Amino acid sequence: MTKNYDHTGQPAVTTNTQTIVRFLQDHVPFGQMEQTHQLYLADHCELRSFKAGDILFSPESGQVKRWYLLFDGEVKGIRQSASADHPDERFSLTPGDAFPVAALLGERPTRTQYTAATACQCLVLQIEPFERLLHASEPFRLFAFQGISPLLASLQQQAQAQAARIPGDDQSLDTPLQQLLTRTPVSCTPDTTLEAAVKLMHGHQVSSVAITDESGKLEGIFTLRDLRRVFADASVKRSDRISGLMTKTLHVLEARHSAYDAAMLMTRHHIGHVCIVENGHLAGVLSERDLFALQRVDLVRLSRAIRYADSVNSLQQLRSEMPRLVNSMLAHGAQAMQITALITQLNDHTTTRIIELMLASHGNPDIEFCWLAFGSEGRHEQTLLSDQDNGILFLVTAQLKPRLFARLFYPSPTISIRRWTNAD
Repeated sequence: MTKNYDHTGQPAVTTNTQTIVRFLQDHVPFGQMEQTHQLYLADHCELRSFKAGDILFSPESGQVKRWYLLFDGEVKGIRQSASADHPDERFSLTPGDAFPVAALLGERPTRTQYTAATACQCLVLQIEPFERLLHASEPFRLFAFQGISPLLASLQQQAQAQAARIPGDDQSLDTPLQQLLTRTPVSCTPDTTLEAAVKLMHGHQVSSVAITDESGKLEGIFTLRDLRRVFADASVKRSDRISGLMTKTLHVLEARHSAYDAAMLMTRHHIGHVCIVENGHLAGVLSERDLFALQRVDLVRLSRAIRYADSVNSLQQLRSEMPRLVNSMLAHGAQAMQITALITQLNDHTTTRIIELMLASHGNPDIEFCWLAFGSEGRHEQTLLSDQDNGILFLVTAQLKPRLFARLFYPSPTISIRRWTNAD
């Protein structure tokens, strides 16, 4: 039976202050603090040891009055959901992670139970020196109130400094779409023939033509992708009206939206064009090439390549480009939530493609199932090194045969279960 902190945590063997200071210097934001503040933290904290399975504290422990910084080992957190429609949140903490900051600042109990996943040690700071450090150290204060922001700010400064040395690479992902619409959109009416529409695209050297009514209200779009589809259909004639061949399901934004919004929309739906509208009327068409003409953030291309990769090996090679992509996004002013949403989206595409490849290779298990994403993926908060909780929900029927379980959960002796997650 496990016990709470007051009975379980035992003082560790005396640790040299300089050892703690060196540990702080290796972790953001503590390494950005003045040395006097690092020494203050080291002198006023207590190193406590916990055994695997010990509960450091939980909602039942009452108001939080201590700040914890994991020194070594691993701690697991679980936050129970107040809604039956949402799963509990689970996460892992590793050395350099601090907790429970929000509860400590809010002078309330934590909503999370923290349990030692392995034997571990924590630097524990009482609330009084914690508050004094908040007032004395700006990096510490920013970390407490903004979480990961100081780390991203540091990385972003480095990335932006590097990008500044590259000509023409200074456009921000926060740029309003209005500033990217540099030309009048090419459009035609629904009665235009296929031949006339293609000539219009060729004459203006564009990869799409928007279809609008006489008042300028957007009705559809015809792109080079649509042209390839039409070319493969022998029944289509050059004289056919474009209204019957255009893409009617549109993904639109307004001019007030940002370049990041357009990039994520393209990534999510695997499209190369976004129509910009004002009050339902066409204001412009933004292509993938327009969006990234001045940036080296080849997000849409990577997303599409992942989504249609022909093998697991291809997926592995494509995903090796993700750190470069994140670095480029940082250089263009992307915020923490934008980056984690992007990584989550690419991980979703990876998981979807792996499942499709396994079904194509090993056959359909003849059972209805869906893939569930929990934790950081469900919250769109993944980083490049996030762990992953996934599950499979499948429909059990009386006709379900035992062999189907093996086919569903172990698709191949050469493909590990890890392949079915997106932790890589």
